[in-house]
Amino acid sequence: MRKYIVVCFLIIGALVSFPLGAHESSFDVDEVNELLKPLEEALNNRSNYEANFKQRIQNLRELCQDNSNFGEVASIRFKLAQEFSFYSLDSSQFYLDKTISMARSQNNHDLLVKSEILMADLYTKSGFYLEAHELLKKYNFDELSESLKYDYSFAAYSLVGELIAYSKNMKTSMRSKEFYRDYLIEHTAENTYEWYNLMRDKMVYLKRPEEERKYAQEMVACSNPGFRQYAEATYFLAMTWMGKDVMKELEWMIRSAISDIICATKDYEALNEISRLLFQMGYIEKAFKMTADYCLPDALLFNGRLRPLQIAQFFSDIEHAYQEERDVEHQYQTVYLFILVLIVVVLIMLISLVFSRQKVLESTRNQLQESNEVIKKRNDELIETNEKLKESDKIKEEYISLFLGILSENIDTQRKYRNHVLQNIRKGNYALLEDEIKNMPSIDGDINEFYKMFDQTFINMYPDFVEKFNSLLEDGEEVYPKNDDLLSPEQRIYALIKLGITDSSKIASLLHYSKITIYNYKSKIRSKVRGDRNKFEENLLELI
Repeated sequence: MRKYIVVCFLIIGALVSFPLGAHESSFDVDEVNELLKPLEEALNNRSNYEANFKQRIQNLRELCQDNSNFGEVASIRFKLAQEFSFYSLDSSQFYLDKTISMARSQNNHDLLVKSEILMADLYTKSGFYLEAHELLKKYNFDELSESLKYDYSFAAYSLVGELIAYSKNMKTSMRSKEFYRDYLIEHTAENTYEWYNLMRDKMVYLKRPEEERKYAQEMVACSNPGFRQYAEATYFLAMTWMGKDVMKELEWMIRSAISDIICATKDYEALNEISRLLFQMGYIEKAFKMTADYCLPDALLFNGRLRPLQIAQFFSDIEHAYQEERDVEHQYQTVYLFILVLIVVVLIMLISLVFSRQKVLESTRNQLQESNEVIKKRNDELIETNEKLKESDKIKEEYISLFLGILSENIDTQRKYRNHVLQNIRKGNYALLEDEIKNMPSIDGDINEFYKMFDQTFINMYPDFVEKFNSLLEDGEEVYPKNDDLLSPEQRIYALIKLGITDSSKIASLLHYSKITIYNYKSKIRSKVRGDRNKFEENLLELI
């Protein structure tokens, strides 16, 4: 009784301490939480970072309104478009449209081209590839000035890079990207952030991951935390760890996401990747909340084309997994609550009986102890008897095998004797041997007699062999002896295996079959076996 009470309390303690419905992860929870802590702090403070961003925008707007210089106004609007290019597609497009209109009104060709090139680059980053292509194809690269060639190459390079994943003519797209990348590398100062970025992308194309990581690390060294370049550099560095070290990938993605948050970026990749990583690592609830609270709303606010679709597709998987986890948790809680109530009821009943049953238990315990000693003694006797029976069976099987071997050997002796007689006949000893040969019994008769003897002996030992043998075969594929035989040829082979004779050559010799015949009989039976064919012999030996 006491044991039952202790067990019940242990079960209750285990159920109370067990995290109901928790999703198990193979990663160190403390390590992951420690990595996420600065990201969560940045997300909690994002309203402050957005206020700083809006203040910068307000300052630029006021500066633009108070300025009448054409070039300075264009420069400020470019700055505003650049600031909004990561926050709001519509706002960025608004300022570029105003610059384009101003350039047309002033008949400033270079400003118009530069504005439309920047617009094309904005379209590319936002997923409007067709619009970007339409703008870029308006201009002939060779006819542009050197400064515009650089801007054009950068925009075309970005567009081609995005189109490679969707292009049907991959070789042509790669050649175009190589052309613009090589032009940019040639016209970019070495050991600058932009140059390292171009070299990193080249290493991606050449499939040199170590050099790709090296250039990404140089990009990080050239940038400062809290700026867009740092967010981009750490993102690319994180990507070099993809599929190699998930914790390093997560660490650098977090650094990238923090810089995105500080810059009030809405069109980002790092936080989306962190959600995917957390989902893959088993932190479904964290991934769900991060995607629902930040990634999807920010993508919709930015108003790009592809990002909301990509997030929505991924979000549906997270939402489904999150809902399943909640459902399972609810089921666990219901079941555990029922078990707890049941255990409490049982405990009350046990406690009410414990004192009244104590004396009875003591008496029963003494009787059980005496009974256990008797049972132990009987059990030892049974074990000893069982060992003797096993030994007897082993001897019996060995003698049967020996007996069968003797019979088979006698048959071989008769066959040799017959051959000997025939040889004498060929030598002309007809009178001497003719009567002897004619009077010799047929060897086939001896073999058949041997089969009958074997079958009778084996069936006496294992009377239900045929029935159990057939129970291992598919329905309708049972094998039964023909004529007056007690065993079929196939069953005779497996009867010898049961007696410990597993070598095919020895079986063939004993039964006077060829090795091929033995193989064919075995293959025929295995084709009819129910379940795993390779375990037929093992199952047969266990069954009989």
